Amino acid sequence: RSFEAFGTAFFVMPFVDGTALDEQIKGRAVRGNAFTEEELIGLLWRMLDALDYLHARGIYHRDIKPGNILITHEGIPVLIDFGSARQRLSERSLTVMESAGYTPFEQLQTRGKIGPWSDLYALGATLYKAITGETPPKATDRIMDDPMVPLSGRRELSADYSARLLTSIDRAMSPKA
Repeated sequence: RSFEAFGTAFFVMPFVDGTALDEQIKGRAVRGNAFTEEELIGLLWRMLDALDYLHARGIYHRDIKPGNILITHEGIPVLIDFGSARQRLSERSLTVMESAGYTPFEQLQTRGKIGPWSDLYALGATLYKAITGETPPKATDRIMDDPMVPLSGRRELSADYSARLLTSIDRAMSPKA
């Protein structure tokens, strides 16, 4: 829920007991226990449902990253930290904020055109991290001479993940909106 008071807006959310996805990624790396495609697709569909709900109301999260997704003890992912969220008054970003590797290029521009595609980029980058254990390169480093090897081009991943999933993540992470 949200409400306005004292000249600002507030989001009201229930307490969620869980572990941040970034902590789960680190723990799995230590144990050598990669996420399965089934686990990632479950996370993906729940996050897409949450984004569909937000985007239908003209709200963009603008800070999706592994640290802002809690996994409950039942394995349910919950999107948290709406401190950067903005309601669509226009599709221009008036503030520049960055979570390096997860923030799309258009959001880094003072007046970049943001939209649902901006959150999808960050969600793709989050899945990239879950699969590879690597933080993606910053969007600004990807514009001219992209150093990122697409997931769909990594042979070592093809045994564990479908070409459809890897290509979808690559597409979500296109540096150009």
